[in-house]
Amino acid sequence: MRRFVCIFGLLALPWAAGSTPPQGAPGDAWAELVARDARVSFSPRTALLATAVLRAEDSSKERRSAAWLALGSVGGGELRTGLFDAAIRGEALERKAAILGMGELGQGVDGLLLELARNEDAGLAGTALLALLRTHSPALQSSVEAIAADAKDPRANLASKLLVFVGDPGRSEPTPAARLWLELRWRAAREFGLVDGQAWKVLVYRQLGAQPEFCTEVILRAASALDRPGVRDLLLGALLHGKGPGRLRAAARGIPRELALLVQNGLWKPADVQEWTVLFDELEQQHLEPYTPELFEAALAEPALKARAIELCSRSGAQDLSALIDEFLPKASAEERVRLCRAMAASEDTSYLGRLGAQAASKEPAVRAAALVASLRLGSSPAEATLRAGLGPDDPLRGALLAELAANVHFGPALALLHEEFPRAKDDAERRVLALALAREGMREARAWCREALLREPPPPPEDARELVAALRARLTSEDTETVRSCFPREDTPQNLALNIDLALALVELGDGPVYPLLQAALWKGSFEVSLLAGALLAQVAGIHALREEAANPPASARSSDVRRVGFALGSFGGLPELESLAKRLRYNSGAPALQGGLLGFLSTRTQ
Repeated sequence: MRRFVCIFGLLALPWAAGSTPPQGAPGDAWAELVARDARVSFSPRTALLATAVLRAEDSSKERRSAAWLALGSVGGGELRTGLFDAAIRGEALERKAAILGMGELGQGVDGLLLELARNEDAGLAGTALLALLRTHSPALQSSVEAIAADAKDPRANLASKLLVFVGDPGRSEPTPAARLWLELRWRAAREFGLVDGQAWKVLVYRQLGAQPEFCTEVILRAASALDRPGVRDLLLGALLHGKGPGRLRAAARGIPRELALLVQNGLWKPADVQEWTVLFDELEQQHLEPYTPELFEAALAEPALKARAIELCSRSGAQDLSALIDEFLPKASAEERVRLCRAMAASEDTSYLGRLGAQAASKEPAVRAAALVASLRLGSSPAEATLRAGLGPDDPLRGALLAELAANVHFGPALALLHEEFPRAKDDAERRVLALALAREGMREARAWCREALLREPPPPPEDARELVAALRARLTSEDTETVRSCFPREDTPQNLALNIDLALALVELGDGPVYPLLQAALWKGSFEVSLLAGALLAQVAGIHALREEAANPPASARSSDVRRVGFALGSFGGLPELESLAKRLRYNSGAPALQGGLLGFLSTRTQ
């Protein structure tokens, strides 16, 4: 039996808008929805989990709705009376879910469901008709058949479609009631039951763990923050011999100086603009610009990167860029002029105020805002007065100014202005811009807003969620643990891959339990560099004894080369004491692959 157990929170799921799930197109999408239901089942724990959600005061209506259906599917439990009450007096989605739950319950529901099927609300009546059929009572089915046969009954067409849906789902047509039942069943199974016979989070976690791209990205990027002997060499090896953006981000964070020297001396360079951009993003996010001026200077030769390279070069303090800025400014696009304004501000050279004044007269709001904020950074009092006036609630420049202040949040006066504006945000879009910036600087109210936004129903789209996670990861604390755990993993789709990587990184940084199986999978199945870095992370998160246990008790599928590699990791990161402990565990069997690898790992540290 493996030694670590995944501890999973509650999953934010992808539908919840309004009183019913989104109405997709018929045809193949409907067939997939119907076929998916075959994967759904419930377990003895379903009633316990659903009851806990229904009793919690902060449960959303979407989660409560899924819980009512789940509860009906397993007999109602101790909240059977509550199920009936919700079907009579509940609101919108929750009431319909309780009605469908009564249909799953199947006993003692005849009179109430027949009454609800006569409701003037067509949606409510249709839901009750489906619930009648789901009781599998011959008498109640006959009642629905009679409705379907009565051409004068306005429910006849719907009743006919529902009869087909219950009798032969593969031949059915979409109806609001059937779609709601399928979506509620899927959500109920994911939160309270089983999918393919497994807990949903366990299923998705295994799927993610089996993807080399996912494991490699998480391990490389997480390991870049480690301060252990040998880690920098492994990051360099991954950069030179690996693939994917993870190795770029890891190198930018873990070996920025070495990375810049490689580029400067022509020993390595990014393959394309996309790779340059990944490096720029990571260096900027980690505030490592002063370590890599040579890299930015090399990027000046790339036309598509020139404006950003000038901006980052200015932040690094490497050279006087005034000639480059003067040459580029007249032909630059609006986006490029914004970056040039930031470059002028980063120089701390007040001689740029004249150029910035000209840009502040631009017709482009983003350029005007960038010029004003840059002038503020250079100490211009008139610019500050103009900027404060532009932050008025009805000023057309307000949105652009807030966005530019957020981009300069590390500058004291910009941070102060953002603090002032946070309680004055006009709408959720403004508050989001402010919260994302202020959360990175540790403002408690902003971080709380980001956590709440991540847990909203419906959940934010993947890209929006990534921004929220990035803001929290800038200063992760134990307060963020439950939120991140609750959001991970999102469904295993290509659209969610980058978000799942970011969430897993946050859990690694928090040292949270669910990352252990991921580290184990990478330890035994990753490439050489990824495997050893996974070992370093495992030792960091769970203690060196966890890595020793892995080496002493390999999985049955491990080859001798795998065991030797894990032993190498133990010797590298645990040193002589761990080598001696492993030798004792293996009864000083010098031929054991783990012990051979451990000795090589220990000896390798003597050359570093």
